[in-house]
Amino acid sequence: MKTRPAKPLGGILMAIISVSVTAVGVRDVVAADLIIQNATLISPERSAPLRHATVSIRDGKIEKVSARPIITNRDTPVVDGSGLFLVPGLMDSHLHTAVIPGLGFQGGRRSKRFAKMTALYEQQFGRSLLYFGVTQFLDPAAHPATVKRVRRREPSPDMHFCGAAALARGYPARFMDVDALAYSLPYRVYESEPEREDIDRAQHTPEAVVERMRAGGAICLKLFF
Repeated sequence: MKTRPAKPLGGILMAIISVSVTAVGVRDVVAADLIIQNATLISPERSAPLRHATVSIRDGKIEKVSARPIITNRDTPVVDGSGLFLVPGLMDSHLHTAVIPGLGFQGGRRSKRFAKMTALYEQQFGRSLLYFGVTQFLDPAAHPATVKRVRRREPSPDMHFCGAAALARGYPARFMDVDALAYSLPYRVYESEPEREDIDRAQHTPEAVVERMRAGGAICLKLFF
């Protein structure tokens, strides 16, 4: 087997694969697409780290974990995890993809004013998450257009999202600039006539909003009070 050194990620080698792991204690001859060896494995089902672990990966899934070397085909790529940790991918359960730190909501005035900085942020977003081991995240108040854009990025973690049902004249809508309102809160609910004639109030009743969230792929609903 050919061995190549792993690139350190702050001392941590992240498994960008989420599967159940079966431990074995014998030298097996296995078919694998990738072998990670000599890493220190830390996983929630274990009471203590498994040092000098060898992991075989096949068809995008972790197939075997062993405290001993795993024998495989001679041409199988091998990553040397010496001095590094191997851990499951992490989940960020609260990440707003429509808000750029320092620039506010995407589509807002500051975001438009600093368009180049916004573009650089978009380019780096998924890479930074993966670098620190985040392989999936939940946006609790995502816009459908944002979801499509984020999911097109490569590389990027898996994205899950909630629909945000906010009152059109309540929090946080009343604190947002007009340019960002329609972009950031498409599921807002109107209790009275909308401020613009081009807004169809029938699409902004509680029932219509929930149905649009469901159709858009949201897995949860966020309410504002």
